[in-house]
Amino acid sequence: MIFSRKKAKDINKLIKKAPVFIPTIERGLNDEQINSRIEDGLVNKTEKTVTKSYFEIIFKNVFSILNIILFAIAITMIVFKQYKNLLFLVILSVNIAISLVQDIKARRLVDKLSLISNPRATVVRNAKESAVPFNEIVLSDIIVLKAGNTIPCDGVVVHGEISVNESLLSGENNDVKKFVKSKVYAESVVTSGIAHIRVEKVGKANYVATLQEKAKSFSRPKSEILTSLSSFIKIISIAAVAIGISEIATYLFLKQPVDEAVKSMTSSVVAMIPIGMYLMTSITLTVGVILLARKRILVRELYSIEMLARVNVLCVDKTGTLTDGKMKVDCLIPFPGHNNIELEDLIAGILSTTKDDNLTAKALKEKFSPRTILGPVTAIPFNSARKYSAVSYQGISYVMGAFGFFDITNEDDVNKEVKKYEALGRRVLVLAKGRGNIYENKLPGRLTAIGLIALEENLKPDAIKNIEWFKNNDVSIRIISGDSLLSLQNIAKRVGVEGYEKAISLEDLSDEEVKEAAHKHCIFARVSPDQKKIIIEELRKNNCVAMVGDGVNDLLALKSADCSIAMASGSDAAKAVSHLVSLDSNFSSLPNVVEQGRRVINNLQRVSSIFLVKTIFAITLSTVFLVLSWFDHDIRYPFAAPNLYIWELITIGAAPFFVALEPNKDRIKGKFMVNVVRESVPAAFMQLLLCGIMFVATTISSKYFPRTSSISMAVILITVMSLVIFLKVCMPLNKFRGTVVIVATIFVAGLLLGDYYLATKFGHEFFDISFSSINTATLLLGLISFIAAMPVYFLVSYALNKLLVKLRNRKNNEQARNN
Repeated sequence: MIFSRKKAKDINKLIKKAPVFIPTIERGLNDEQINSRIEDGLVNKTEKTVTKSYFEIIFKNVFSILNIILFAIAITMIVFKQYKNLLFLVILSVNIAISLVQDIKARRLVDKLSLISNPRATVVRNAKESAVPFNEIVLSDIIVLKAGNTIPCDGVVVHGEISVNESLLSGENNDVKKFVKSKVYAESVVTSGIAHIRVEKVGKANYVATLQEKAKSFSRPKSEILTSLSSFIKIISIAAVAIGISEIATYLFLKQPVDEAVKSMTSSVVAMIPIGMYLMTSITLTVGVILLARKRILVRELYSIEMLARVNVLCVDKTGTLTDGKMKVDCLIPFPGHNNIELEDLIAGILSTTKDDNLTAKALKEKFSPRTILGPVTAIPFNSARKYSAVSYQGISYVMGAFGFFDITNEDDVNKEVKKYEALGRRVLVLAKGRGNIYENKLPGRLTAIGLIALEENLKPDAIKNIEWFKNNDVSIRIISGDSLLSLQNIAKRVGVEGYEKAISLEDLSDEEVKEAAHKHCIFARVSPDQKKIIIEELRKNNCVAMVGDGVNDLLALKSADCSIAMASGSDAAKAVSHLVSLDSNFSSLPNVVEQGRRVINNLQRVSSIFLVKTIFAITLSTVFLVLSWFDHDIRYPFAAPNLYIWELITIGAAPFFVALEPNKDRIKGKFMVNVVRESVPAAFMQLLLCGIMFVATTISSKYFPRTSSISMAVILITVMSLVIFLKVCMPLNKFRGTVVIVATIFVAGLLLGDYYLATKFGHEFFDISFSSINTATLLLGLISFIAAMPVYFLVSYALNKLLVKLRNRKNNEQARNN
């Protein structure tokens, strides 16, 4: 923060000393003035980045707390010349290298997409309007602002009038009218009107830069995986360090040889640490980012992919998702006493005066060229809250907007006509007139409708297919729109959205009534921006909710959703607050987005449980042998680091890596860590049981079960059992997972047989398994134990699973009763 404040202070000094340029709105700055500003450093440079720097990527992947512990262990092994035990460094190095490559690849892809999606402002320079990136705007630039634009810099209005929503700065969702000489601030959003502003602040000098957390437009998703992994890694780190220090202290106190103490300590600590678990998570998420980038989806936060996986409710606006956002005028309907020519002139005059530029206004402009008919007294530009625009001409006011949002004297007759066209799926605007001028943004008291405008929307060709995909994949759709009830029902019916017959209009409903409606209906018409937010917040109480939006009216809903997705063709503000941006503005890409999220989380749950098995096993075993060594000085941790290398290399390292990248469309159920523990605890218990049987046998009769023989048999048992665990985690098997299991089995068998060959041929074992010491009694006990353990493992897993499901259902029922 000191750095930021110093920067802001420095640039404010530069602004005060800078030569004063007062460009006109017609000419703007010239090249000489622009170059002068650039040389003086008065450019709107910011330090916002979507991706991590290369330094951050390297630091995160190389210097995690677990890696630091492992590096310390490696140095210790080198000092005590335990070179054979350093194989884990190869595994660690490969994990780090893969993660670095994927992270850097993802960064480059996302950076390229970010360049495409970077917001631009319309700036007047050298008497021409041009689109300039926000970070290339200079002090004194003339910027043209219209509805939907995010204001890039602090400035002053020099021409025109606009309404601005400053909620991203102040937290208050109110439109503020801005006239000539009014101040405007970076990060606020233009909701209506058109104006020219002159830039007065740039970069760190902007007011938004001083607001710290209050000014943040982008909020990071709350990641259960990140929270769970962080807690898990802290616990492992504390346990590993504590047990390692205790082992060294115990062995030194017992006056054991230092090299033996170090060997025992390093072996147990290496076994405790899930090498690559955090990196595997990073890789899996990063691959998701890369695959989405290839689909032209910009992911602004890695862990937002997790939220995609959990989405079971998708909220969309009609425009840009179900329809293509393009409209055309179908017909004009003049009422008695009026004609088409009169209505066309009136529409052209309103468009010319209000400078509206939303989708509806663009369709009207194509049909009716904006032109000034009479000099207006005042005007009200359109915004999504009031849903109309109006102008006053010499004592008479004209209004154009949605039916029901302003009072008219012939309401009953108009209502019949409006419903007739809305039933055909048309969007209908009402034209009305009345005596009196607009005063303080209020319409005159008595208005009479003089005609209707019917607009036709184009249904997206893939809308039906996309809605069907979501229905078949356990994602329910909510349509939240400002359109009329009948037209929305018509569109929802055509695309196959369930519940269209129970659609509801939220017009004039209280906040409490909106909250109640959110749980009972799927189609919401006449929704204001505040009501959209209320619906999202209510749905989030029992669901994971994604919101797709593209307009200023979607901002509050996007910020409230668990995962927000914006269309690149939409407003700058919508893109600024969203976790993901569809650069093709294509709703049909959303199934791919949800699929990637599910693939990532489902597969992460599978592989994380495999990592956790060894960690639980090693911590428990190390603790037991540490305590036992206090009572019997000859007892020490039984395994050397190489004993677990096959487990580490194949069934924890290579095989899960491929499973983690497998397509998986299943909906996520339950909590991440609960699901991981459900798989890992029974598996770790069985590994401990197998080892326990062999070690107890040695304690009972070292004659029939020598210590070396029991340890070697235990290593073989837990290695083979790790394959069974991997098989269990991969169930139900499909062709891909079945192939991975078979290949893993071949490699495990090959490594064990290869080590046996080395032992018998050359008298040297790479994995420190003393095959020659395994006698008949030990072999038979191991086989019987393994055969008996198999059904026990599956029964324990089944029982634990049933228990957790029962507890989860009870909790869900309690929550449902409370709600």
